[in-house]
Amino acid sequence: MKCVQVLLAMAVLACLAVPAAAQPITDTFYAAYGEATWQDDRSGGSGDGGGEWYPYTNTGWVSQWFEADGYDPTRRCQVHIEFDARVYDFTNTDGELRLAVNWATDEWSAQGLDRPPLPSDTPDLATEQLYIGRETLFHVPHAASADPIHFATDLQLPAAYNPEWVSVDLMATAWDMGIEVANGVLVHDCKAASGIPEPATLVLLGGALIALRRRRRA
Repeated sequence: MKCVQVLLAMAVLACLAVPAAAQPITDTFYAAYGEATWQDDRSGGSGDGGGEWYPYTNTGWVSQWFEADGYDPTRRCQVHIEFDARVYDFTNTDGELRLAVNWATDEWSAQGLDRPPLPSDTPDLATEQLYIGRETLFHVPHAASADPIHFATDLQLPAAYNPEWVSVDLMATAWDMGIEVANGVLVHDCKAASGIPEPATLVLLGGALIALRRRRRA
């Protein structure tokens, strides 16, 4: 009986110590590229700064940042991303479109700033790579058809923690290449790392122990 009481106490303490599981967050994005630049009046989303796309000149990416439920080394971030892309200019065979997902690293979280790592925080390539992790997901070289392209994928970020911020990155190259990215959706979900039980699991464990104790008393 003493063993059951100890296990029950441990389960209750664990339930109190582990925060409630976060709900998935859904964000949106869209963008247009033309005349060798991203068109601000045709680009936006639900991200930081009213959906601003920040240019990172060290690497050539533009990024829109989204809050991601806070830095947590006991959890991981699962993302779902999808969008439609259309290329309007077929005169330049060197044109291409790339999309990546980014995250603010633990090194950035250690700075204690209530914002994502912006271009002003990354004056050189080494600093950008220190504060920003990146995974390229989508690459389309010069398209041979005007038909829209639909892209969708799911992945767990390779970071060994849930980051404070995640972002969608776009890169387009080619003079006067017309590109539209529409219906963009980013779903990011903070999940417990493998081997770390969710609070619901711990509650079930506590209930089972209580039932076991009552059965032994009967």
